Amino acid sequence: MEMYLIDSMMYSRTETNIDSIRPAEWIKIEMPRDYYSMVGMGAYVRILKVSEIEFLPDEEVNGIECYVVRLTSDLKEFREVIIDQMKVFRVYMFGTEVRIRDIEASEKLSQMFRNLDITYWIAKDTFYPIKERINMTMVLNPEITSENFEMRMDLEMTNTYHSHNEPVTVELSEEAKGASLLEKMFEFERLKGTVEQVNPAEKTILLNTPEGNEVIVQVTDDIDIFSATTSEPVTFESIKPGQQIIVIKPVQE
Repeated sequence: MEMYLIDSMMYSRTETNIDSIRPAEWIKIEMPRDYYSMVGMGAYVRILKVSEIEFLPDEEVNGIECYVVRLTSDLKEFREVIIDQMKVFRVYMFGTEVRIRDIEASEKLSQMFRNLDITYWIAKDTFYPIKERINMTMVLNPEITSENFEMRMDLEMTNTYHSHNEPVTVELSEEAKGASLLEKMFEFERLKGTVEQVNPAEKTILLNTPEGNEVIVQVTDDIDIFSATTSEPVTFESIKPGQQIIVIKPVQE
């Protein structure tokens, strides 16, 4: 993976050796300036509060005396953090409500995590992180993927940090400059209105919008419906005339 974060724009490209995945291409996505403080730090704090903390013998890293702390995370809380992060990401990135299938997919995906422990090396003089090692086990099986296979992945990742608070210049590569905007790949139309009629046989809704227009909505698998008063997902079968709803559907090219 290659990634740049410049101002509020993140550019990334991921290469794999899997033939069925399309060739890597550069994409870019605008990150709200408070995204990391709202999502990243909040998630760290939640995990810290429910983790078992073990203080290991001090060590030296690149000439820096460090405290060594190991965190073993509570899996249930960690999975809930993953689910919440996915919900927040959708709201931040696409500005749409969280769909039923998003929640179901997030809950399924979170079950793949089977253990997580992180070891931090913290500088004694500054308390800056100098190094971290993450050990994680993930399991994919038919309950998660709906495919007839099972795969276990034991991952160990080591990150090191240096040059804290020093000025840095990041030059975007020529290839990354041609990145496609991620939002353009996932554009949605948002319709809000009062339900006039529901046709179960054809699975359509006659919607009266605030502008006074009548719109017939064909409900398909890629359309999501929410209550306009609570923003909660609703099913087609539960919709009644007079109900105020929001319909979100992909923009047709």
